[in-house]
Order: sequence, then structure tokens, then C-alpha cells
Amino acid sequence: EYEGKCLLREAGVTIPEGFLARSADSVTRRKLPYPVAVKAQVASGSRGKAGGVIRAATPAGARSAARRILAMRFGDERPAAVLVEPWLTIKRELYLSVTVDPAADGYLVLYAPRGGIDIERGKPPLRYEVGPARNFRAYRLRELLRKIEPDPALREKVISLARRLVELASARDCVTVEINPLAQLEDGSLIAADAKIVRD
Repeated sequence: EYEGKCLLREAGVTIPEGFLARSADSVTRRKLPYPVAVKAQVASGSRGKAGGVIRAATPAGARSAARRILAMRFGDERPAAVLVEPWLTIKRELYLSVTVDPAADGYLVLYAPRGGIDIERGKPPLRYEVGPARNFRAYRLRELLRKIEPDPALREKVISLARRLVELASARDCVTVEINPLAQLEDGSLIAADAKIVRD
């Protein structure tokens, strides 16, 4: 997640201002507004359901959470670090990703108006087959989004983000660039609350 978010930030995607901590004592080395999220940094999925994301209301709570997470195993992996970020007050969780798809002869954009840990239980995501990155057309994605997103301002933000993800995937040889959840905050802004990037 931490490495993925660094790539997203380079591409102009807003991410929470967090930092990596490799020990329980180092989670309080930087001052962040509390509460914070203490998140296991592992490659395996379903981290949230396995207890790898803990909300901490105080510095002592953050140290305790990091100590607990660093002692856990997620599949065959033990986290070497935790990511500490401000806890987000999320109005709505969305899903946005770009993946390489042979059927699209290039890139495929996936979007769902509901994201989070149970994305697989919802309706299948909207599919926009881009093909080569240079073929991205905002108007085509806009036409598709109109069917499931009534808010025109949100549609335009999603289109702008999708273009950046396609450009990132092309520039950095990414097989998958996934933001889940893509968080809509109370002021309407979008922020990558989580990230998964797979590079070839």
C-alpha cells in the first residue's frame, strides 16, 4: 500500500499524509491529528478483515496497535512495517481500478459506486475498455458513468482520476492499479484511502 500510494502521489492522485513505521516506538515520531489508522503493510489481501487495520485515538493506542500488528501473520507473511495515517471521515466509498485486459487489447477501467472490503458482493463494476493508453476518451467514460452516477461533479472527478491511472499504468508498466476504497469526503473531494499496484 505504501509503495502504491507513492506512485499514485507521483501521478497527481490525492493520498492521506501518512508515514511508514518499522517499530511500535516509531509510530509517534511524527505528529498527526488523532485518531489515526495503523495499517499492516503486506502484499496479501483481506488485511482489514484479518485485523490488520486498527483505529487508534491516542499515541499510546497507536503504539499498542503497531505492536499487535507487527506480531501478526497474514497468510505466510509477517509485516515488516505499518503505515500510520489520519483516520478519514468517509462520506462514501467508491472503487476505481485500471488493469491490463487481453480482451480490451490494452487497458480496462473498472468503476463501482460502492467500494470497500465487500466489493465482490455488489453489482459487477462498470467496464470501460480503453485499449492502448492513447485511446482514453473522457466522453466515452462519461457516457457510461451517467448510467450509474447521478452527480455530474463526481463523474468528472472520476474521469480525471481514471485518466491518471491509465497514464500511470502505461508509464510504469503496471498490470493493475487499484484504489479501494476511493473515499469521498464530506467536502466532496476524493482521496485514495487504500492502494494496490502490481507492476510487470
